[in-house]
Amino acid sequence: MGLRSTVLSILVLGLIAGSGCESSSSGGSGSSGGDAVDKSRIAIGACTADVMSWPITQSSVQASVTDEHIVFEGYNAEQWTPGFGAKNVNANTFVGYERADGTIYLYTWEYMPMGQNVRGKDFGGFRPVSGQQVYFMVAGICRDSRRNVEERSNISVVTWP
Repeated sequence: MGLRSTVLSILVLGLIAGSGCESSSSGGSGSSGGDAVDKSRIAIGACTADVMSWPITQSSVQASVTDEHIVFEGYNAEQWTPGFGAKNVNANTFVGYERADGTIYLYTWEYMPMGQNVRGKDFGGFRPVSGQQVYFMVAGICRDSRRNVEERSNISVVTWP
């Protein structure tokens, strides 16, 4: 995929994912509570909650990339109460990228079933390129009005292989 196609994919993804709710955090400056980035640079899409205001109760989560998956190392998949569904979903996973204006746009891409810490690499229209910084986070259920906990993990940054 060429640079022009990658930029177009990122722009389209931002429009699609941003068509739901989008909020910016007004947190303080500097990284705090385990986040790898300044909370004031974060914009959240595709959820109905201000997850950046939720306390970090899992502060040592580090995402890693395998050939087929994203692994959330250090994520305690049993810590949060199950929310719903046959798989006892208990979290939303977030992926994100830095926009041209410096904002880091995070959006939910998959639910996380109880007891699991691995998700697929299909992020919708977003296709990271080698060397790009990609941002990950896990939070309690937040895509709609259902909530199991109002807690989140730290934000983890991965340089895409």
